[in-house]
Amino acid sequence: MKKPLSILIALVMGCSVAVMAACNNSGGKEAAGLIRLRSEQDQKMNVGDTYKLVYDAKYNDKNVKDEVQFKSSDENVVKVDEYGNMEAVGAGSAVVTLSLKQDETINAKVFCEVTKSFFMTKAGYSNGDVDPLTADVEGWVHIKAGTQTQLLVNECSENWYFKTKIEHTGDTGADSSGRWGIGSFLVDKSHAIGDVMAWFGFQPTNHSEKKYTPYVGGWKVQTGGMDAEIQITQQPLENADFAVMEIIRFGTEHYCTVTVGSQVAKYVYSCPAFDGVATYPGVYSQRQRLYISEFEATSNLEEVVAKLNNFQKAESVVINGVSSGLEQGETYNLVATVLPETTFDKGVKFTLKEAVEGVSITENGALTIGAEATGEVTVVATATSSDANVERTYSIKAKAQSAHAIVDTNKAVGASDKYSLSETAVTYEANSGKVYLPLNATAEKWAVSYETNLTSGRFGLLGATNGMCDYVAMEVVANKLIYGAMTEVKDEIAVNTSATNTVTFVRDGSFYYTVVNGRLVERFYNAMNGATTPVLYTDGAVGTINNLTLVTDGTAVDGIIAQYPHTVGAYVTDNGEGSYTIAKKSFGAQSDIDWPPVNNYENGLKFAQTVTGDFTMEFTMSGFDPMTVNGEIDAKVLVYLRSESKTASLQFCFKQNAGDSAVRITFCPNLNDATWNEYTHDCLNSFNEPVAVKVVKKADRAELYINGERVFADISGMNNNGFWTESTPFTPGIGTYRCGVTLSNVSLTVGNE
Repeated sequence: MKKPLSILIALVMGCSVAVMAACNNSGGKEAAGLIRLRSEQDQKMNVGDTYKLVYDAKYNDKNVKDEVQFKSSDENVVKVDEYGNMEAVGAGSAVVTLSLKQDETINAKVFCEVTKSFFMTKAGYSNGDVDPLTADVEGWVHIKAGTQTQLLVNECSENWYFKTKIEHTGDTGADSSGRWGIGSFLVDKSHAIGDVMAWFGFQPTNHSEKKYTPYVGGWKVQTGGMDAEIQITQQPLENADFAVMEIIRFGTEHYCTVTVGSQVAKYVYSCPAFDGVATYPGVYSQRQRLYISEFEATSNLEEVVAKLNNFQKAESVVINGVSSGLEQGETYNLVATVLPETTFDKGVKFTLKEAVEGVSITENGALTIGAEATGEVTVVATATSSDANVERTYSIKAKAQSAHAIVDTNKAVGASDKYSLSETAVTYEANSGKVYLPLNATAEKWAVSYETNLTSGRFGLLGATNGMCDYVAMEVVANKLIYGAMTEVKDEIAVNTSATNTVTFVRDGSFYYTVVNGRLVERFYNAMNGATTPVLYTDGAVGTINNLTLVTDGTAVDGIIAQYPHTVGAYVTDNGEGSYTIAKKSFGAQSDIDWPPVNNYENGLKFAQTVTGDFTMEFTMSGFDPMTVNGEIDAKVLVYLRSESKTASLQFCFKQNAGDSAVRITFCPNLNDATWNEYTHDCLNSFNEPVAVKVVKKADRAELYINGERVFADISGMNNNGFWTESTPFTPGIGTYRCGVTLSNVSLTVGNE
């Protein structure tokens, strides 16, 4: 690249790079200035590299470094900010010009040549015993040893594709607990190996027999920041020391494939922590030696979508719903499911197998039955990603009035001779099979309650629409509660099916409340719009449902909801009169597996109201009972401002090291995962006295009041430092970590006091 004459002159004069000029100012005196570069004039950079320019600047014999401005000739190659920090963003050439604001003719230039290696080369993006540049020179990379290696691909986006061949050549120190694979990485530049990761790879089952189990895992990608490992296959793959691995990121979803010979395993997992955040694809290794070759990657959106469309084709289609009879004069919005679940394109096109007079259907599944239509109609649903299809035949029937005050007998599905109805009861016989009993209500707000002594099978309530082809469910089976769109399983809900249980299911628009024996065990969201019908559902149940009630008046439903201000965890005892005792419990060997947001507040209370803006939480805590683990106490009562994250909390801490005679009682704000300082206050020096707590959440801080006195007002740890705004949604809660406590006078007030 040819350099300007002024710079060549400056170089001859012995400056690193200095450009000087003189001019007449308004007073008739000559003004002189210069910019002298102390950085290298020619910069060779790799995409992703950053570099801070170092320089001197003078004007009229005064130091004016703060009066220098910067400009890049091509911001698609190099970006530069107002402080002279350069960032290489694309391959090519660019010139960065430094000039004085007083006189732009006084300037200096930096010539940048940017290349793009396949793998990143800078620390934090490339770690371990590996040379990433061999990928561009030799077409392979050798990960030699080390406790952990991270090698990121030079593509950073919310959507990307990465594929490579990995040969496992050994482990470091015969470590069978090592891992290797590919993943999605959010790099924290202050962290040596990155801050947030989600990976897809192998757990060695038996090195000597070359058996490995594919799994997905991560660090800070699950709710509450927990890492997890999920096996993709139950059996290990044979001879998996040589594998082809693919990962496609599309928004928060990650589509993964591993191929070992003729063995193929596929998996799709979501990383909510990556929502709206660009990440890097990459390779990781924990104490393993690997050869990486035949790699390819792209962040071009069209190319990524093309890869997704080829990831998994539909193999079968199922038209959802249980009703086989459709009423005249109604329109049903049919729903179909494409299988397997790993299919990216889940689109379906609906048609009629044969024309039926008075019946029509749209491609999206809106099936209209005319008022005079009769006979049967067969619907065909065909996957858009393949020729997989399914047929389903419905009978057309006239509208009829229900023969029961609560149950719509005209729309019931199941063997009618296997159950009997009385005024407010349903009795199921042995081997009743699946029975669906829609109730006489279709609304956006409703509440259904009943008592049950069902002793076997499954029972629950649906919020259904379109002939029960689309629904939200609350179902009890084998002492577990299943809720959501029949996919979200919640374990450890205390439901004893050998005793009489009272069950309530409430719909409030898009929110559903599940109450068992007077305890709100879950409040969840489902984006099903419009009116739905509550449906009693049983499968193989034996016994009686008594005191069946249906409420559809909106005001009355609101009154029912008001009775349950917060969920009550399974390890919480309701003492009556607003008092709750949380049992001291450790849920497992992992040190923080019992953080309440992680286990959905099984050891705490979560408010059933999601709020924005200011709010105030108040409660009294007493009966402190910390656990001793291995001779030490590390217990906490935690007040969560955002229940979605364990980091936005105020923590009352109880600690005792092994061998110590006294327990230290402190307070710790942890509002943005950057503050972890513990503070002592006199009111926390005893286990014996109740402590009245008030927490006020503001747009920029949290305020803490203990026994009516505001404390720690002057510490920066109470500031949120931009972690939330006035519009951030919060679902606050209270829980414990290795500690028992009694809570009373619990309340949540929304808005300014």
